Amino acid sequence: MTTEISDQFTYVGFRIRFLAFVLDSIAIMGLLWLVALIVPVPEGLESVDLTNREELMAILPDLLSRLGFDVLFAAVVFLLLWNIIRSSLGKILFRAYIVDSSGRKAGFGQLLIRYLGYFVSLACFGLGFLWIAFDPRKQGWHDKFAGTVVIYETRDQSEAPADD
Repeated sequence: MTTEISDQFTYVGFRIRFLAFVLDSIAIMGLLWLVALIVPVPEGLESVDLTNREELMAILPDLLSRLGFDVLFAAVVFLLLWNIIRSSLGKILFRAYIVDSSGRKAGFGQLLIRYLGYFVSLACFGLGFLWIAFDPRKQGWHDKFAGTVVIYETRDQSEAPADD
């Protein structure tokens, strides 16, 4: 079941957005794997005994810096895609686009707030993402924070896939 916002747009529901998220996650992991070939993980990590607290604490700064790099890399990729094509790799397959609440192109500030809102949505046991399934405008908390919606962009609204 789709939810109309006007004669021009249809909101994208939870199932399609979840599938797009899974596809995006696979794509970003592939990109991070390629980056790891260029920017290798610090030497000696494969020989660390993870049950040994001292060894684990010794490598923690390296692991945290790598995690920070990975999160920053993902942020840059998503923000560039959202800003340039108004979508992500997963969403584009479903002809789904991120726009502001009035249907215009979302600004970079809105997109940054949306990305940071992902962490809030996730931190509450994913409730902010699950909210999409129950919200009349199919907004997650990250969308509400940023004033964005995800819509199908089709010539004929009858082409939009059924979703709830």
